[in-house]
Amino acid sequence: MNFRRAIAVFALTAVSCLASDADGKWAGAIKTPNGPIPVSFDLTTNGNNVTGTTVGPQGEVKITNGKLEGSLLSFSLTFDVAGTKMTIRYKGIVEKDQINMSLSFGDEPTEFVVKRVS
Repeated sequence: MNFRRAIAVFALTAVSCLASDADGKWAGAIKTPNGPIPVSFDLTTNGNNVTGTTVGPQGEVKITNGKLEGSLLSFSLTFDVAGTKMTIRYKGIVEKDQINMSLSFGDEPTEFVVKRVS
């Protein structure tokens, strides 16, 4: 039984070492036909859970449904536009100093990169 426990502890430790470091401040821009839109994220991880805020054209918005599984990041933003709730879903691959992001709003995903600023 002790051998099985040792293997379980080793496996959990190995998995936690593989988890990406998404904590910190990230900034970039989303390219649009009307020019780039600056965006920034302030992320905090606790296990697989991700919390934080983003700042963009809609102001500061709290991140919801945040998850980090290995290097795969996902979260949502919900905000009010003229009395209508809108939800944008984000997915990303966390690398050392950048996150390759994709946001889904409607049918077409939009891809962009944010870089670590702290």
